[in-house]
Amino acid sequence: MRLAYYPETGSLYIDLKSGVAADSHEVADGVIIGLDDKGRLVGIDIDGAAGSIRPVDSGHHRAPRICSTGGASPASDARESD
Repeated sequence: MRLAYYPETGSLYIDLKSGVAADSHEVADGVIIGLDDKGRLVGIDIDGAAGSIRPVDSGHHRAPRICSTGGASPASDARESD
């Protein structure tokens, strides 16, 4: 799993497995899941994540914590993973 933050859009993409999203569905305001050609989850896109995450000190590194607050709008495109 990899996390990618896009500061130009404030979007956070969680890449769950290798592959390309063949289809996407908005499951909540600004939260879009990417599915491969067999309907398996490959990634999650959180649009406007900059207003919805805050850093958490895990003791080893700082990781984002996703919160349920913040206004988000749907992403306009599916992102490809390596």
